[in-house]
This record gives sequence, C-alpha cells and structure tokens, in this order.
Amino acid sequence: MYDNIYYAKNKVKFLGYAKKYRESHKEQVDAYRKKYREEHKESEKTYHQKWEKDHREHRNILRRKYLNKLRIQVLSKLGNKCCKCGFDDPRALQVDHINGGGVKHRKEVVSAYLILGWLKRNNYPKGFQILCANCKRIKELDLLSNRSIIKV
Repeated sequence: MYDNIYYAKNKVKFLGYAKKYRESHKEQVDAYRKKYREEHKESEKTYHQKWEKDHREHRNILRRKYLNKLRIQVLSKLGNKCCKCGFDDPRALQVDHINGGGVKHRKEVVSAYLILGWLKRNNYPKGFQILCANCKRIKELDLLSNRSIIKV
C-alpha cells in the first residue's frame, strides 16, 4: 500500500529512471521484447486485434498524424515545391515518378501512402520529383495524348 502511494507521488521520477535504463540497455531491452513477442505470439495477436477494434478512432488519428509527418518529411527531402512551376503549398504537392511507371510501382507497393514509406526506407532514390496537382495532371494528359496519337 505504501509503495503504491510513494510511486504515485514520484511517478515522473520513476518514469525517468525507466527511460534512462531503456536507453542505456537498448540491445538487452530489444532482445527481451523480441523473445517475449515470439513466445507469446497468440496472446500478443489477440491483444492487438482487440485494441485496434476498441480504439479504432484513436488508431485512425495516430495513423493520420504519422502519415502527415511522413508526407512532410518526403516533400522536404524532394525539394518542397513543384519542379515545373515552383508552387509550394504542401496541400497540393504530390510525388511523381519522373519516367512514368507509377501505376505499376504503386501496385507493387500497394498504395500511394506506402510509396512515401518506401521512399524513406530506400533513402529517396532517384527517379522521383514533386509536382503540384495541376502540373501532374498536365503531364498525365500529355502522356495520354502522345499514346493516342501513336495508336491512331
């Protein structure tokens, strides 16, 4: 009983100790967590499924925050403005495959937001640029008109 009251009064201090321990023993903590997850796969799986079901709105908020942060990181790495016209409002900027092949690449990676994570994990490879929505649409229309001219 006394321990619980003491912990409650000194919670910040104890959390600070725990954080310092985790930082100074990172490899040991990671190994322990990995071993625990492997030994308790089923209980971990059911726990996470239940949490996701019970906290759907919270999960969606966290996901949106993460994706917005990731989008800002990718845009800043690739120049933060349209390569064609220089427009710099991040709400209208999009990642574009310079040499085409975006549809095929998105199918491999599954979705447009996963492209952002893919770019970050692969250290922002060449072949991508930032275009505003207007310039990207103009590029797509030019590609379509060139294809239709060849087919006719």
